[in-house]
Amino acid sequence: MEVAAADAAAVERGDRFGLGWRPELAAGILAHLDRIDLVEVIADDYFDAGRRDLRAMRTLAAQVALVLHGTSLGLASTVPVASRRLDA
Repeated sequence: MEVAAADAAAVERGDRFGLGWRPELAAGILAHLDRIDLVEVIADDYFDAGRRDLRAMRTLAAQVALVLHGTSLGLASTVPVASRRLDA
């Protein structure tokens, strides 16, 4: 199937295209925001983020939908979640 036809079929199905945020992919993501429906950000990476990084995420969120993904809270674990991590 040709790429344009595949893209059209995905739009018709309501499929969305997203990428996981990585600093090394930033230039490519920012250059192609018109083709990206959402960006997944690892929330844990921003618990102790500085103002500059948080401002960058707010700017990105103004341009594309962000989905936060926590990877180390252990919600499916039998080990209790550290309350300091929940606070962060």
